[in-house]
Amino acid sequence: MASRTNIYAYVGGNPISLIDPFGLRALTECEKGIIGPHLPNVNLDKIDVQEGIPKIAQMFGASGADAWTFKNTIYLGVPDAPDTKEGITLLTHEVTHSDQYRSMSLLGMGLSYGAMHLIFGYTNNPFEVDARAKASAVRAQMDKAGGDPCGCGK
Repeated sequence: MASRTNIYAYVGGNPISLIDPFGLRALTECEKGIIGPHLPNVNLDKIDVQEGIPKIAQMFGASGADAWTFKNTIYLGVPDAPDTKEGITLLTHEVTHSDQYRSMSLLGMGLSYGAMHLIFGYTNNPFEVDARAKASAVRAQMDKAGGDPCGCGK
């Protein structure tokens, strides 16, 4: 009998599993439902979340950050908290950066963010101000609604 490659090895033999062996996860339906209206130009199905800030990002100042975003991948420096107010607030901030990449291109975002960082520092960087404003609006909406944002008791 000839040996064959297991085409389902990537997903641990379970092609419908929601667990990615590389640690990536998509946004949950609840997260998309809350974040989407605030960032309507973002295809939230393209966003990936991964725990751990890449070493290269840490070398350039992201060490100790709660999260860092590169294009459509959000790297978390804190434990993932899906479907919680804290997690959704952080993801909204980072999805805003993904939207900034989308609207400016990789080079444009990198150069513009870097220039604004040199001029204004991190806190007053217009890219960060925008991301914090969107995250604050989402948090205020969840707080106003009260209770658990996704109804799962987390």
